[in-house]
Amino acid sequence: MSQILAKVMEERGVAYSTISLDEIKLFCQNVQTLEVTRMRSPTQELLEPNFEDLSSEFYDPDSLAQHYVALRAVEAYRDLHSGRYPGFTTSDMDTNFGGLKE
Repeated sequence: MSQILAKVMEERGVAYSTISLDEIKLFCQNVQTLEVTRMRSPTQELLEPNFEDLSSEFYDPDSLAQHYVALRAVEAYRDLHSGRYPGFTTSDMDTNFGGLKE
């Protein structure tokens, strides 16, 4: 196995010494549980949000979808108000709340 790895690393210009034999052994022992997860880039997510995925996660109590929506709302508010975050001053908090709900 290490010869195959050495060949692949050489083809990609990576030094073989960057991976120890213990790491190779550990990888081979656990490869049956390896899973590939493909994610969208942050730019893709911002330009073309996938609302289906978000809505399916939104009511899951273990999901962070609610936090994601709240952070996006704060970001949109900041963009509309010259870089100022909602609640920047305590006197603005009530009026800012309405802007966030929009």
